Amino acid sequence: MQPEHEDLPQGAEPQGEDDGAVPKVDVREFLDEFEFGEDLSSYFDANLFSSFVKRQIFKNTLKRSKSLKDLANEASEVVSKEKEKLKSRGKKILKELRNDKIAKLLKEKKKQFEQKMNYPPFLRTIDKCTFVIGIVVMCLTEFVLFRMPHLMPAWYTALIFPLMLLRFFSYHKQKYHYFMLDFCYFSQCTLLIYLFLFPHSETIFKLVFTLCSGTLPIGALMWKNSVVFHDLDKMTSVFIHIFPALVVYCIRWHPQAELVDLSESSSMSFADAFMYPLYYYLFWQVAYWVKTEIMDKHKLKNDQDIITSSRWMAEKKPHPIYTYLVSKGINPGPVIILMGVQLLITLGTYLPIKFLYNNWWVHTSYLLLIFLRLLWNGASYYFEVFTESYSQRMKSLTKDPAPTLQGMSPHKQSFVSTCKFLLVVFVIVYAQFNFVA
Repeated sequence: MQPEHEDLPQGAEPQGEDDGAVPKVDVREFLDEFEFGEDLSSYFDANLFSSFVKRQIFKNTLKRSKSLKDLANEASEVVSKEKEKLKSRGKKILKELRNDKIAKLLKEKKKQFEQKMNYPPFLRTIDKCTFVIGIVVMCLTEFVLFRMPHLMPAWYTALIFPLMLLRFFSYHKQKYHYFMLDFCYFSQCTLLIYLFLFPHSETIFKLVFTLCSGTLPIGALMWKNSVVFHDLDKMTSVFIHIFPALVVYCIRWHPQAELVDLSESSSMSFADAFMYPLYYYLFWQVAYWVKTEIMDKHKLKNDQDIITSSRWMAEKKPHPIYTYLVSKGINPGPVIILMGVQLLITLGTYLPIKFLYNNWWVHTSYLLLIFLRLLWNGASYYFEVFTESYSQRMKSLTKDPAPTLQGMSPHKQSFVSTCKFLLVVFVIVYAQFNFVA
């Protein structure tokens, strides 16, 4: 059935109550008109809710899968990192095991080598080599002294450094290394400073001449140095006390262009022979006291095996003057007694300096007599001590080998501490010499 409409003009459209707008239709009302709207409405809500739930489940599933994937990636990264750590740790352990094996092998080889070093055949070979080297050095020294006296400073410099290095290792092993702070070693440093930094200063040369011609040679007599060619320690002691005297002898009587120009009218005054050397000795004595009694006080107190000059004089080989004073009840302490005795002896060694400096014959005879005394001491050692003790020493080493050098290498800390102290002293001496020069 068609709805009835009023006659409308051609081309016109029918219009309702809302001016021809299409009426809005409610789905629920539409379904209600057909009497089954309740069922379809329920179905429509359930379907919509089911779709919503499915979408939410899908979203949560995606979200969970993404977080699980992230967790899996993080776990994979952690596993890979731990794997790398385990690999590096394993390599480190293998390296340590390999190093321990090598260190153990080297330790065994070192021990075997040190044991062989203490066997009589090896010691005899070392003594023979040292004897030959000692003779060769003496012959070369005579050649330089008589034929090329201008090379004596260079010859001395070439020998002093290796000998001092060997002595430091040797003395440190025996805990005698504090002896290398004594005045005779300080005089070696003074001579080297003059040769390399102030070669044209006549004032400093006279100071060095006094130390090297007075204190050192007479010190060789007091310490009973001896020319024993197969003993490196004894020959080093001879070198320390005699070679500087030969160096200043050559400079004094064989002038060199590169060193101080000493005319024949050059003379030694009282200040040159006594005042300046005494001041320099007192400076060393104060520096030595600061080093042993302040800087290293606790170190020396905790290690009674370390030998210093005062301990040697009081305990190892008591000095006659120290023994006499103690027996009379006078005991201000070994350090004070040592300082007083050394000061008196040092002043006594300055007495012949003026005569040595002014007269070639006196100077030459003086050095010759001292060297003859050292040769006599060496001969006495060979014929009175060596012939009996050497064979007994070899037999005792065969039965009971001497202890190895393991654990006796010089401590780095001790070496560095000594170098720092010497550096400070060197700076002070250089400043003083620079002022005087």
